[in-house]
This record gives sequence, structure tokens and C-alpha cells, in this order.
Amino acid sequence: MFSIFLGSENFMLWDKLLEDELNICKTDHQVKECALYHSKMVLEILKSWIAKS
Repeated sequence: MFSIFLGSENFMLWDKLLEDELNICKTDHQVKECALYHSKMVLEILKSWIAKS
């Protein structure tokens, strides 16, 4: 998961995965839940990445 910081190709792949997952969410409530989940996941990745650097 840390590879998203290493190159634009990896970031574009990550972005596509998020887009696909959000497209699965049909209702506003589900979209909000998905967005919150991904925000928390990215925050944890950033915390881990910063701690390692």
C-alpha cells in the first residue's frame, strides 16, 4: 500500500480501485460510509509512512 507514494502509475491504480469501489455504493449513505472508510485508511497509511521516514 505504500507504493502509492512511489510513482504516478501506482497512484493511478489506487485511484481507479477507489473509483470502482465508490461506484459500487448506490445510496448517499453508502457513499459517505465508503468515503469515511477510505479517508481513515489513507490517514493510517500516511501515519505509518511518516513514522517510518
